[in-house]
Amino acid sequence: MWYGLLDTRTTCGNSTGPAHQRELQICRELDDRRGEGRALGRLGLALRQVRRFDEAVTALRNAVRIHRDTGDRRGECRALTNLALALGGTGRVEEAKGALREAAQIFRDIGDLNDEGSL
Repeated sequence: MWYGLLDTRTTCGNSTGPAHQRELQICRELDDRRGEGRALGRLGLALRQVRRFDEAVTALRNAVRIHRDTGDRRGECRALTNLALALGGTGRVEEAKGALREAAQIFRDIGDLNDEGSL
């Protein structure tokens, strides 16, 4: 499900558009937990893009939780990295550093030194 990606390019003002919400709704209706985690991650990115940082943090924390629950380590890393950026937008720098440390450790654990180095 990539409905939300279409909306990212048409986002204006403070709206993230209905496509992100619709993608999330569809994933939940289908009980697609991995898809739900990805949809929450994309929603968080869109919210961060329009500077709605607190909402982005909430969406991304939920994405992290779902990726952990489903064992999607790469998804967890992506969500943690994006969570750090959203937390930075709120001025919560120490929390942002913690999220980046978690992501770096997971990258190390799965042997992805390239992505670890990009943090």
